Amino acid sequence: GINAEYGHLKMPSEDQTVSTIALLRSSAIFGAIEFVYSAETAYSTPLLEESGIGEKLTALTWSMSPVIGFLLQPILGILSDRCMCRWGRRKPFILAVSVILFTASFMLPLSKDIGTSLGKLIRCSPTMVTGILTIISVIFLDVCNESIHTPLRAFLADAYPRTKEVQELSNTLYSIVGGVGGMFGYILCSIDTSFLDEPMFRLTGSVKHNQEKAVFVVCVIVLIMGTVITLTSRQEKNPNLEGSIREPLLGREVLQTSDDNVPELRDECLQEDSRIGLKTLIMSIVKIPGKIALLMLMQLLTSSIMFCYFLYFTTFVAEKVYNAGPHDEHFTDGVRWGCLGMTLMSATCIAFSFLLPSFIKRMSVKAIYFFCHLAACAGFTLMPLFANRITVILFSVFPGILNSAYLIIPFILLSQIHQDPAIKAGRGFATDVALLVSATFASQVLLSMYLGAVIKIAGINIVMYSASGLSFVGAFISLKLPVIQAQSTSSKTVPVTSDSVGPSPEQSQEKER
Repeated sequence: GINAEYGHLKMPSEDQTVSTIALLRSSAIFGAIEFVYSAETAYSTPLLEESGIGEKLTALTWSMSPVIGFLLQPILGILSDRCMCRWGRRKPFILAVSVILFTASFMLPLSKDIGTSLGKLIRCSPTMVTGILTIISVIFLDVCNESIHTPLRAFLADAYPRTKEVQELSNTLYSIVGGVGGMFGYILCSIDTSFLDEPMFRLTGSVKHNQEKAVFVVCVIVLIMGTVITLTSRQEKNPNLEGSIREPLLGREVLQTSDDNVPELRDECLQEDSRIGLKTLIMSIVKIPGKIALLMLMQLLTSSIMFCYFLYFTTFVAEKVYNAGPHDEHFTDGVRWGCLGMTLMSATCIAFSFLLPSFIKRMSVKAIYFFCHLAACAGFTLMPLFANRITVILFSVFPGILNSAYLIIPFILLSQIHQDPAIKAGRGFATDVALLVSATFASQVLLSMYLGAVIKIAGINIVMYSASGLSFVGAFISLKLPVIQAQSTSSKTVPVTSDSVGPSPEQSQEKER
């Protein structure tokens, strides 16, 4: 288990004790996000089509979200690195994105009811108002579900020591919590809740789609709980307000010192930093180190693989196993059965995340990522070849293995890459996290540009074969990933505990001296 693998973990004396419980609490919002994402993938497209905007606008909506996210991520990362809030650099952005998620989750299933009432009030076409509200809700949901990774990943790196062991544990627990959230979300979506369409269960003026409303009400509750748990899990200090600026503001790092000139140097940096803008953003991309560029390429490939699965697996099951089109009676049954497969995928992601620390101790990260991509390649190849109700569920194990590695390995590597003084002195950590997330949005853009047209020509099987081909390419590119050596630790150490987080008495005395 996790404690067996990391019970030996020691931290340098100047760092705080690391609590497994605190790490779980810090990752709680990711579980809530994955819960919401499962509902989004299950209901967004049907609700878009039901709003009356047509297939072209539906496809355009899914294309707009990744474009907006791709442009927003680097800006979000730079703003987070430069944030001057006393609450911390990351928490204000986590809260802001969460509030937008609450609103979008609440609005999406109610768009038709709100659009009908608002259309009559302003004497405008209810269908047009409904379509606009639905599009806005879906875009905000899709963008925010990915955007929150930037401040959240940076928060985990800032609030806890950036040693190899701690970051492995942090990212492992992050993946496990996300897998649990996704698993329960897919279970909820796989349940036949058509009885909620009966008048006695009416939530609003419309008799239809109360099951969607009920699901998203649960999503809002889970989001609120996850946000509160994460924001209260760990105190975050803002180094931009202290004598030490740990993240670069002007492509350089100001080291902590007792020199009286530190406040003046910090003020000078902040004055110069207030004048930088788009140029800084562009230079962070143009002058990207080769190691981080390779991570971005791997993130682009792997996220493309997983989005093929997330966005099209339930449709694949409905069309290939149930032989039902979008307007056929049994299409919904196929979607629900596909959600069971995605539930097994999430469970596999959880299980593999528990095992991954043991694998990392015994093999290189490159070898693990190589075999995970080969496993996914095999699974996606077998799905269309042997498509029936049992095999499509069983083959979902393979994407679950890759999803676990996809959520853990790139961010472990990025955290360790940032231990290099040459890289750390010239780049903000959240900025590079944002670039990895931007690669995720870029994959959505690329998929939306060609998959829809290709599916019409070659059928839904082409999605699975595309994922298989990308997995094969990713397996061999993963062999080029950098090998990171474990960070050495000091002899004055404190162990990881499952109790509250805080500095030891020896640490306090050390700091006073």
